Amino acid sequence: MRWPGPILEALDAAAATARAGGPGVLAVEGEAGFGKSTLLRAALGQLDGFSVLRAYGEESAQDDRFQLLHDWGALPPGEPTPRHLLQATRLLAQVVDPLLARGPVGLVLDDLQWIDPESVDTVAALVQRAAGDRLLVLAAHRPLGRRHPAWRRSVTDLVRLDGLDDEAAAALVAAHDPTAPADLARQLRAHTSGNPLHIRALLQEHSVPELTALAARGELPAPVDLAAALHTRVTTFAPGAARLLHTLAVLGDAWTDLPTAAAVGGIDDVDGAVVVLREAGLVVIDRTSALARARISHAVIRAAVYELIPTPVRRRLHRAAAARVTDAGARLRHRLAAIPGPDDGLADDLERHADQLHQRALFREATRFRRLAASVTAGGAARRRRELDADFEAVLAHDQGPHDDGDGHGVDGADPDAASSAQRRVVAAMRLTAAKQWVQAAAVLDPLGPADLAALDPLNAYRARVLRGWTAIGAGRPAGEALVPLQEAADSAVQDPALRALFTFAYGQAVQTTTAPGRDLWGFHDAMSTDRATLAASPDGRIRLAWRGSAYALTGSTTKAVDDLTVVTDQINDGTMDLGDGAFHALLGFAQWTGGHWRRASITIGLARSAPRDVPHPLVAATVPLAAIASGADLDTPLADSRDARLAGPLPSVLHAGDIADVAALAFAGTAARRRDWLARRTADFGDPRTQAGGVVPHLWLLAMGIAAAWAGDPDGTDGWADELANRTGGAWRTGAIDWLRALARSARGTPVADHLGATARDGLPDLLSFEALLWVDAANAAARDGHPGAAETRTRAERALLALGAAPYASALLPAADHGPAADDPLAPLSDREREVAALLLDGLSYAQIAKELFVTRSTVAFHLSNAYAKTGTSTRHELVRLVRPTQRAG
Repeated sequence: MRWPGPILEALDAAAATARAGGPGVLAVEGEAGFGKSTLLRAALGQLDGFSVLRAYGEESAQDDRFQLLHDWGALPPGEPTPRHLLQATRLLAQVVDPLLARGPVGLVLDDLQWIDPESVDTVAALVQRAAGDRLLVLAAHRPLGRRHPAWRRSVTDLVRLDGLDDEAAAALVAAHDPTAPADLARQLRAHTSGNPLHIRALLQEHSVPELTALAARGELPAPVDLAAALHTRVTTFAPGAARLLHTLAVLGDAWTDLPTAAAVGGIDDVDGAVVVLREAGLVVIDRTSALARARISHAVIRAAVYELIPTPVRRRLHRAAAARVTDAGARLRHRLAAIPGPDDGLADDLERHADQLHQRALFREATRFRRLAASVTAGGAARRRRELDADFEAVLAHDQGPHDDGDGHGVDGADPDAASSAQRRVVAAMRLTAAKQWVQAAAVLDPLGPADLAALDPLNAYRARVLRGWTAIGAGRPAGEALVPLQEAADSAVQDPALRALFTFAYGQAVQTTTAPGRDLWGFHDAMSTDRATLAASPDGRIRLAWRGSAYALTGSTTKAVDDLTVVTDQINDGTMDLGDGAFHALLGFAQWTGGHWRRASITIGLARSAPRDVPHPLVAATVPLAAIASGADLDTPLADSRDARLAGPLPSVLHAGDIADVAALAFAGTAARRRDWLARRTADFGDPRTQAGGVVPHLWLLAMGIAAAWAGDPDGTDGWADELANRTGGAWRTGAIDWLRALARSARGTPVADHLGATARDGLPDLLSFEALLWVDAANAAARDGHPGAAETRTRAERALLALGAAPYASALLPAADHGPAADDPLAPLSDREREVAALLLDGLSYAQIAKELFVTRSTVAFHLSNAYAKTGTSTRHELVRLVRPTQRAG
């Protein structure tokens, strides 16, 4: 087939760009039969010297998550499915990397519209994170509409096949019959809108003289319906060939080995049947396996054949297939297709299979089988329960399907029974919870009373109680409102492992908020003394480790927080934990920042922003101001986004983290006016923090509130927050922080405090180096203001503290009274964000492979960014870069 010049030029340009180290995506889009696959095969001829990985979308397999990783060997059989996109991207990069070491790589995807969204998003993410890689993705698909949004954003070149042009149509007709009149191709193209499938069908169904005569009279027939055309052709086949075609249609789009097909269809001469169907262009064969495999050449043809099979024959073939296939899910689907109507026994089997999938966290597959179970359930109440169970499962699978309205509407509609009405609310609340709309979710559950819970089956009653507790916490309601349903859930005989994390974090926050200040339980005092490795060894332990690391982060035990949360985020990255909404990456970044590791914190918070599958946790937005000041970005948008996220999800941990991050960010990069007004704005948005200091609250939050009170000119308030800190236990930096706040209060009353602040700064704030730098800044300004003889030395110590963080650009604004020279430049300032990340990790001692794993990129991408970093900093080796940057980095 011949293609228009611009299309071939686009293919050539894409291949040349990839060879030169410019990753890209070329997509071929068109309706069925317009030659997309043929063009893709032609494009392969342009990839001379490329290592090529190919994949084919199959309509029947589009619900199989991360199928491409299986096809390309990134996910060996038996390995668990990735939990989130970054993990999948890492696995695919590990396959692509060795190929890139040998030369350019092409990833070729045919019928992309049938490939599961997770696989498509993984390929898009790999390209988006690549730079300098000789990587080209070629794909063919039908118009996608709103599907695969990440893919559509990643496409750099799009070729639309709106039908063959005159030249290509003429070539197609001439290839069929060189004696055909030239006008016939033009007439066929106009008649079919250039659809090559239809042109081929007409040429196959009618002789050229017949078509020529019909065209001359203006009576060219409409393309015969594909099913009818196939019926006509199949009737001429030998019985064995027809039976094989029917059998393959029943077995689906996937490859089937010929002995199985022969057994299901009762075919004696399967090899002869294959020859007939191959010559007819209806079947393709794969002989790379030990047993030859076959499938119908196109999903559209398979569907047309399937519709033509007489119903009794189709059911008989499905029964035979159910007895032969080995996959449990496939057996159930064949049993389903073989029955004439409702079958409660089969519905029970389908539901049991869905339960098994649910236990393995295969929520999308479980959704499909729950819907199938509902479809063959005879009783109305049981059918409604299964339909709603499927809706709940779909939320766990992160799918937005036709049952999703996303806002809880419709929960007050008429239901024939109390259980359906209550379960509808549970599903709506789960959907809203997944969208982080906790206030609305809590309101949806409010009408559920004891009778409603009693009407639910035990599993959904457990779900209702967990969601009621979680949404009460997430909506900022009194913790006591959450504790009762959560305790009832804890005592339930039937529990849902899919909600284990929601329960743990809701229960922990509820307990901490209602615990007396002198008892720093953080909800799980036993976990505080348990060895990290012991916790990391079990699912429940890993959740408790995540809780403990979060508690350490917000209370200012940064070393412990980083140690715990590094384990947690590594397991999230590797798919061991299904907590992919960015919350724990954000908290790890928070702890790294407070501990003085700004560049590493910026990387981690950046990963938190890119990690979520759906709606990011509000903790992500709450910590972004810290990443902004670490990179020197403007604070306005991060602060506004943090505020919006906390208003939408005012759970305690988010409020605390957001308050601390706001105060810290403004302390380094805010104006005097913004600092002065911050506490009033915070009180207007979220209430008076003094009324929120009961129970166990983070020590670091108490320090931040004390600093904010000092900014607001409230020395009594500052002393009050120092008193709150003094009433707590633990925290190596707590004594220094109390002294700092006392000094700020005395300074506001006009008392000189240079000696006091200097001594406090020299004692330091162990584990809290970012705040220690601010303490030195206050000490330096107090010394300058009071004319203290040690002012110069104190100013020097303050500058060193800022330099160690990478905060040198803020020195001139933070120390306005100091007579110092120009602020030290950041040697990494000329670098792009990704180059800075690579350089920072290199300075931390990571290898290329470790950096690639950390940033979810290929090693060649690491090399590309690092070569740019060397060029921009005037260095050529790791050691030269370390010597250049080390003055702005903390030793160790």
